[in-house]
Amino acid sequence: MKPSSTIRRFILRGIAIVYLLLFLLACLSSAYYLKGVVDLKPIPMIGLLKYTLLCVLFLVLAANAIKAITLKPQRLSSLMESTKNLKWLFTIALLLGLIIKLGLLNIPLKQTPTISYGQLSVLLLLAAFSFWSNAYLQKEEFNIDNNEPAI
Repeated sequence: MKPSSTIRRFILRGIAIVYLLLFLLACLSSAYYLKGVVDLKPIPMIGLLKYTLLCVLFLVLAANAIKAITLKPQRLSSLMESTKNLKWLFTIALLLGLIIKLGLLNIPLKQTPTISYGQLSVLLLLAAFSFWSNAYLQKEEFNIDNNEPAI
């Protein structure tokens, strides 16, 4: 096995593990909010459905990330397809956060939204990771072993 092949495997597994952790944390966060919705009387159905569906979505994405750790081409392809739009999601969230931080959002609300520099930093890191991992997965074309053909 060539050293570059070992490094590629390590990077691909690392990408899958980071996405797995991201999806598990998102599922825990959604479950926390779901608990808050369930504690309300009466239970608002929109909140119940929204957070239940988010929990299911993040569990499915986590399952895709777990399968991608095997480095099988079809599993990596599935991970890439399920994460390719995250780069835009994090970029939009980052831009909205910057707009809020700069005070450019002049919408009359009961409570003015706030965002910390720490939250902006996390969004920046997630956006950068999403762009990089998407580009890396596309570039690799899943040639994990010595010139194994892509799917």
